[in-house]
Amino acid sequence: MLPGKIIFILLLFIYLAREIKQIQKNYFAAIREERLAEELRESRVRLSLGQIRSHFIYNVLTAINYTGQHDASKANDAVECFVRYLRSNVDVLQNDKLIPFEQEMAHLRDYIALEKIHYDEEICFKEELEVTDFLIPPLVIQPLVENAIYHGLDRMVDEGEIKITVKRDGDDILIIIADNGLGMTEEQCKKVLEK
Repeated sequence: MLPGKIIFILLLFIYLAREIKQIQKNYFAAIREERLAEELRESRVRLSLGQIRSHFIYNVLTAINYTGQHDASKANDAVECFVRYLRSNVDVLQNDKLIPFEQEMAHLRDYIALEKIHYDEEICFKEELEVTDFLIPPLVIQPLVENAIYHGLDRMVDEGEIKITVKRDGDDILIIIADNGLGMTEEQCKKVLEK
């Protein structure tokens, strides 16, 4: 009878040791998850603040001021657009969830409208949206469009075109940002890839 009790006590200790180890593992995983969530919040703040750069604000306000001297109604619309754009950026600071794609597109349309004022309507924005019923992290498309404008269209003489295509590819959703800009030389591409 004594060996049975010893075996039972040994098995109980083994079980308790495993449970304590699992509790420890869960505790450290929770701490790691909390750290990652905090890093995500901080990166969202940096992303949102990065979207609202001072030169962009200066350019938009200057363009609105100029427009107001010639067309008060158009300037008023631009101010409303700018307010929506800023509010959308600030809202990201308070929300760490995915948003509907259409909400991201509304933000992008405001951004494009502001850039059109700055570039004196020399940007054509086209959309081919085969699918729109999905969630997306906020503020991920606008930086891509911004790069297409500043690096693709900025040196153009004619009207620049930005096109966003969204389509389903099996279980995936493809978001394609394309421009008709001057592109890069092979040497410029190599420099970018080396960074």
